[in-house]
Amino acid sequence: GGRVIDVAKFGAKAGKKTNLSKSLLDTWKEACASTSLKKIVIPKGIYFLSTTTLDGPCKAPIELQVEGTVKALADLADF
Repeated sequence: GGRVIDVAKFGAKAGKKTNLSKSLLDTWKEACASTSLKKIVIPKGIYFLSTTTLDGPCKAPIELQVEGTVKALADLADF
């Protein structure tokens, strides 16, 4: 349990040019299904993110705490 869900739980790695999208989506799905408030944390470090949609409505409020730096993956085909 717990209120805080770290994206690292779902495989997010800082400093590597790996896509944060799947880890963030998996974290979001867990938080969104919860009936109590959850906080998603992106810890310190540099992360890369492609186009990502975080769908709701969720069962309870979600806080998103970004302690690191999130950069766009430069794939213009996504736009």
